[in-house]
Amino acid sequence: MTTPPLDSLLRGLSSEQSAKAAFLVTPTRTVTYGELHDGIARTRGLFRRLGLNPGDRLAIATQDDLSLAQLYGACLLSGVVAVVLDPHASAAEITVLVTKGRVGAIIADAAVVERASAVQHTEANVVAIATPGPAKSGFGLLRRIPKPEANDTNYPGLLRNEEPVDDRVEFAPESPALILFTSGTTSQPKGVVLTRRNLAAQMATLGHHFGFNATSRVANPLPTHHTDGLNQGPLLAMTYGSVWIRPGEVSMQSLGDVLDRVQQDRATHFVTVPTVISMMLRLPEAWDDAFSYDGFEFVASSAGYLDEEIWRRVEDRFDTMVVNAYGLTETVMDAIYCGPTEATRRHGTIGKPIDCEAKVVDDEGNDLDVGSVGELLIRGDNVMSGYFEDAEATAAVLTDDGWLHTGDLARFDEDGFCTIAGRKKNVIIRGGVSVYPEDVNSALLGAPSVTAVATVGIPDPALGERVVACVAAEGDPDTVMAAALEHCRRELAAEKVPNQVVVLDALPLGPSGKVELAKVTQIVSEAVAGPVEGETIADQVLNVAARVFGESADQLSPASTPDSTAGWDSLSFLELIMSLERQFDMVIPPRDVMTMASLGDAVLVVENR
Repeated sequence: MTTPPLDSLLRGLSSEQSAKAAFLVTPTRTVTYGELHDGIARTRGLFRRLGLNPGDRLAIATQDDLSLAQLYGACLLSGVVAVVLDPHASAAEITVLVTKGRVGAIIADAAVVERASAVQHTEANVVAIATPGPAKSGFGLLRRIPKPEANDTNYPGLLRNEEPVDDRVEFAPESPALILFTSGTTSQPKGVVLTRRNLAAQMATLGHHFGFNATSRVANPLPTHHTDGLNQGPLLAMTYGSVWIRPGEVSMQSLGDVLDRVQQDRATHFVTVPTVISMMLRLPEAWDDAFSYDGFEFVASSAGYLDEEIWRRVEDRFDTMVVNAYGLTETVMDAIYCGPTEATRRHGTIGKPIDCEAKVVDDEGNDLDVGSVGELLIRGDNVMSGYFEDAEATAAVLTDDGWLHTGDLARFDEDGFCTIAGRKKNVIIRGGVSVYPEDVNSALLGAPSVTAVATVGIPDPALGERVVACVAAEGDPDTVMAAALEHCRRELAAEKVPNQVVVLDALPLGPSGKVELAKVTQIVSEAVAGPVEGETIADQVLNVAARVFGESADQLSPASTPDSTAGWDSLSFLELIMSLERQFDMVIPPRDVMTMASLGDAVLVVENR
């Protein structure tokens, strides 16, 4: 397939787009393409005043969907390279990534600016515009621009004073357009450089293979600092003039409301991750018809392994198709698709490559026959140009003739369907989020009493994998664990904090003195899977929760809630339910799951059953 230029694909950013046509739909507001177009034009005026030229890099870190879309759209039309960061990242992570990306400016939420203001780093010449609250001046990492007006100090409010820029320039297809980092706290984070050709190739594939067009209404609640949330969200909508629906943040308690919004807003597609698909099976029967309305086409699952049994059960129960896809940030999003066409659809596989090539090779790089397991390689217009200013890391995964080493082990059958058989690279995928053990290890080595660390992934049918760190430390294990997790929560984004920390006197070492990860995995698997002690049901529930949330049992009580428990988030809550079912050999009904707002509720549910 010949990839059209990105500039010709961005139909939604045309001034001819109807001012009444919806671009962004949320539970609280609807933004039209006319509003988007004006915001992007004025943002381009801001870029011009800040001296941002084509090829310059702008760091963006915001939870506000409209601001994110305007900034990303302005970057695409101005040739500025968007460096999209996690707005929940720690101050240390922001420092590393902003420095590594050599950005010329940063536009970030007030909370991000506040968090980063404690970091003293004067080398980067960074400009900060906070949204929605005011930024502070006089700190090292982030310095604010002069105020255009006394009352217009924040983005997007200050756009009222900017002159719109509405010209269209065609940039070279190989020009960088987007940088997404694959890690954040280690000394060598890798910035995936995606070109305009890469983005255009991915959008073109989604158009002809998934059938996205101006009538599509895509519900995508995924985080916009991840490629699936960013590029199958605002970029997809801006490409085809379709509607981007943000139905709300997903948790076990909110999932029913999210699916209600999907139906009320008449979404044609629901983009999610395998963990959320697993959570759907926990919903009461009242949501079985969530997708039973005219116009809905399919659920798209990405960013992780989709268990075949869960896949089939969800399709049967909700009477809808689930399309499974495989890809990496290095391939923009997806490269291999299982559905929606019958020619590419087979349960238990990731399907077939679309608009790209794929093969498996042995350790020497030799092509393998059908049925043989080897490393999966991908080549095509969707494959990144490389890692930002890191020739060594690029050469390690990208061959001279364009083949990308994915680090995943796979095999092809005689019909051309691909199945993932394992992982060669050192990465853990928890709930669709890639967690690099090096990041966790680096953070934990700074925790009190910790002398050595090894982080591994433990298979989990709902989460994909659980992140468990094994540390060598002296002292009371509960005290060490609590301090280590508290340290991780300060140093890491929440999605990277390990599910559990197992404390040992020493890590198992091989003859060469290296940590034996196989033995570490066995140790933590036994620690995670074993039953917990407790004289009463309440004691056992609190002890299970302590293990899941990474807290000491004496810090928890029946009154503990998500607001009062640092480790309680949507993924760990799902893990709590599954752990309680294993502990008490029971099945917790969906209606009981939906009503659990505290550990006291969990105790009552277990006691009543």
